[in-house]
Amino acid sequence: DPACVQALINVVGRFPTSTYLQLNDGSLALSLGSASGAAHFERPTVLIQREGKSRVPVGREIDLSDPRASKLKISRVHKPPPDLNPKLTLIRYLQAQTPDT
Repeated sequence: DPACVQALINVVGRFPTSTYLQLNDGSLALSLGSASGAAHFERPTVLIQREGKSRVPVGREIDLSDPRASKLKISRVHKPPPDLNPKLTLIRYLQAQTPDT
């Protein structure tokens, strides 16, 4: 059913969580998931893993759909570097976002 396939794509996004992306400034980012809405389908929220020319610090979360990030573009999907573990990075990121109880 084409409607179901489109609904799945809309939820997962073009760059699913844990996809490594090379940005146009040379930085390497990890996708944290797509922003909601078709207008932001190709502009996920990312976590910078390696600094590029724009000097965005490692560990910074950037919503690429935010107009303030309009100069940053996705150049390509990047193969996971051998020294980075996307699962471990996401676990650490989520732990940092969760308040201690």
